[in-house]
Amino acid sequence: MSVLTGQLVAFYDVCIDLPACRGQRSPFISHVSQQQVADTGGSVQLHCSAPYSTGYPVLWIKTDGSVPLSTGCARILPDTRYVVRCDRDTPTYILEVRSRLRPQKVILVASMSSISLLQDLPVNGRPKAFNLGCASMLKENINQLQETDGGWYQCLVLLDSTTRIVAESEVLVRTSPLILDTSTRSVVVDEGRNVTLECHAKGFPTPRIAWRRKDSRTLPGGKAIHRGNTLLIKEVTRSDRGSYLCVADNGVGRGARRSITVEVHFQPEVKALKPRVGQALGYEMDLECVVEASPPAVVTWRSKGRPLTDNRHFRCSHRVCFCALVRHIQGLPRRTCALILLEGEWENIWERNISLLQTEI
Repeated sequence: MSVLTGQLVAFYDVCIDLPACRGQRSPFISHVSQQQVADTGGSVQLHCSAPYSTGYPVLWIKTDGSVPLSTGCARILPDTRYVVRCDRDTPTYILEVRSRLRPQKVILVASMSSISLLQDLPVNGRPKAFNLGCASMLKENINQLQETDGGWYQCLVLLDSTTRIVAESEVLVRTSPLILDTSTRSVVVDEGRNVTLECHAKGFPTPRIAWRRKDSRTLPGGKAIHRGNTLLIKEVTRSDRGSYLCVADNGVGRGARRSITVEVHFQPEVKALKPRVGQALGYEMDLECVVEASPPAVVTWRSKGRPLTDNRHFRCSHRVCFCALVRHIQGLPRRTCALILLEGEWENIWERNISLLQTEI
């Protein structure tokens, strides 16, 4: 028995010893609410009927942390969302329930041996009358139900320091999806290999997962949408690179989504836009080659096996080598666009040659 439960038992010893509390039938729980499902910001009511419980401690406890919420007609927690209603010697009570929005009044007509734990939460509209089995009341809801309110609740009657009667009720709170951090954020893969993307989400009801391309292109395999927590891409090609969208939806709220980037590493391709370029002596020309590589490669320009550097005759960039002035075609027979791909401690070199031809004006 916990220290808190022991304190509550000691607190009620004086009640149990009263003459009015002795000689009655043993208490029992005749009814407890079944599983309750409610929306975040909605309301839920848990009922526990315990005949012949007068003079015995009757508690509502949230079992996930063994937190007692109420004892008898008194609320233990300072959270005003929890309201306890129970019978007394007179059948009618007027209680004032204060929410975070505005105070509310509740009129309760209760019969003997009935206890209700209510989470009263405000909803726009008229007050509604509820039939609580052995009690009826006029009330306005107060929207305060939270995701953390979900879980198991116990209605507990303490008979003595070692004996108790327990009945449980479960509360399920509908919550919008939240994509978990265990989901894939980005991935790097070599061309030709398989890659698996994962997306996991929590919420109630359980979210459904769907995949699509962020740019509206079809998924690898030709489908527009794939359903399930994992997306397998077989033998990845460079056309599979880009952003993939994971969408989680359970009908509550707007759903959740995450963009996952797939980066594909592949060997370079080097193309000379014009393998043969002609120009008259004394005129300028541009030599161009196109390089496609992932990760990005280092590109150099060479002539007769030696790297070209910027000077008054040449100006080279990642893609273009600009010949400022061609004076002697015999001295410039060929230019090489050389691509050096650095990966780890080794390098591969891909080359494309561009020949220079002399033309007449």
